[in-house]
Amino acid sequence: RKSSGGESLQPMLVKLAEWHVLDLQDLSFGFLDPRNDKLVPKKEHHRWTYGWGFSYMFTKSAWELKPFPPVGWSEDIDWADGLMALGVSVSLLRLPPSSSKFQSGPGGLCAHSSHPTSLTGGEYVECAVLGEGPIGAVRTGYRVTIPVEFQSLLPILRAIISSPKFKALSRAAIKVAPEEQFKIGLSMKHRLLGRWDRGKDASPEEWDRRRGKGQEKGQRPRNTIAFAPRHRTMPLALTS
Repeated sequence: RKSSGGESLQPMLVKLAEWHVLDLQDLSFGFLDPRNDKLVPKKEHHRWTYGWGFSYMFTKSAWELKPFPPVGWSEDIDWADGLMALGVSVSLLRLPPSSSKFQSGPGGLCAHSSHPTSLTGGEYVECAVLGEGPIGAVRTGYRVTIPVEFQSLLPILRAIISSPKFKALSRAAIKVAPEEQFKIGLSMKHRLLGRWDRGKDASPEEWDRRRGKGQEKGQRPRNTIAFAPRHRTMPLALTS
C-alpha cells in the first residue's frame, strides 16, 4: 500500500494486545488478555503478547524488510522480534468498546478459533489437577456472551460444524491425537470454575472456607478441582 501522496508506507506492525477466542465445537466465545491471564506463565508473556500472527496488521514494506522465516511453527513471534530488533515500530492495540449499549466488555474484532483439526496449538496451557494429577490442556481466557459484532456470522459457523466434512476431519484428527478430546475448553472450564474462571487466585483462606466437613484446616476441600499451572505452586482456581 502507498500513502495518499503516492509514497510507500514505512515498515510498521500493529498488533492486538487482547482478542476473543472461539471453541468451534460448541460455539463458546471467550476473551483473552495474555498479559493479565493468571494461567499464562510470566516467562511466556512476551511470546503470547507479540506472537499469534492472526492478530497482525502490517505494511508491505515491513514484510520486504524482514520476510517471514521459512519455518512451519512460531514464525510470527520470530518475525515480530526481528522487526523490533531492526527498530521498526510495533504497536499494541486494545479492542474497542462494544458497539452495543446492552453489552459490556470489549467489542468483537477478531476471534481465534480452536478445534481438533487446528494447525495452531491454540491458547491452551498445561495444568495439573489439584497440582498433582495428570497434566492436561486448559483454555486460557474466560467465557463471555457472543459479542454482538460476531452474531451475524453464527449461521456460517453452525453450517461449518454441522457439515459431514468437518465432522469427518475432527474424528480423523482425534484418532491421530487422542489428547485433543480431553482438552478443557471454555464451557467446561466455566462449569468447573464458576467465577474463578476469570483467573483469580485461590487464597489459603478460600481453601479453608470451602473445605469439606470433617477435614482439618489447610486440607484441600472434597469435590474440588483446582488448576495449578506447572509454573505455579498454588492452585489458580477452584470449585466445590
